[in-house]
Amino acid sequence: MSTTEIREPEQARPWRPGDGPEPTVTTWPAGDRPALRVWSHGSWRYAPVLALQEWADGTIVYQVSVDLRGDTAVTTCLYRWPQEGLRSAHVSTTRPSTDAGVARGDMPRPRPPVDKAGRTGARDRRHAVSGEAVSGERPSFACPVCTHTSHHPQDAENEYCGHCRRFTAAEQRAAHARDGLAAARQHADDR
Repeated sequence: MSTTEIREPEQARPWRPGDGPEPTVTTWPAGDRPALRVWSHGSWRYAPVLALQEWADGTIVYQVSVDLRGDTAVTTCLYRWPQEGLRSAHVSTTRPSTDAGVARGDMPRPRPPVDKAGRTGARDRRHAVSGEAVSGERPSFACPVCTHTSHHPQDAENEYCGHCRRFTAAEQRAAHARDGLAAARQHADDR
């Protein structure tokens, strides 16, 4: 079949209460959505999938964001699957979600963390590198050269200044050694 024989896909109408039970809506994170190719105005157009709707009667509807004319005007469209003018562009590597949050149309939200007392909103903060629990007080390090303050635990531990991009502890020891050596030489010259 040549591309001149491909028909443009027909857009689907949104679900209505008269269509039966609400469809199951599946979404993916914005950075890793699956995508379709939509045949429009003589070209295959790339269309990231915003949502997949599975209606109670078995109908599959994709909600996509697509530039139908190739003029960078992106619109949101609904398409029933399968159709001749739709192709799969790629799949997502992330597991989809059917938890749509509190308000209709919201993207899935992670459940709020719960602390040991059962309160929501508490965070189990862990250091990204070591995985150790982080207490409420964070170590800080003020650079003696530029006075920049860093709150990264490893910067404080190693006395590293990300602003100067140098380890200041070694420089301080070298400076103290130079000062001590200069004082010793001065003392020897005074004799």
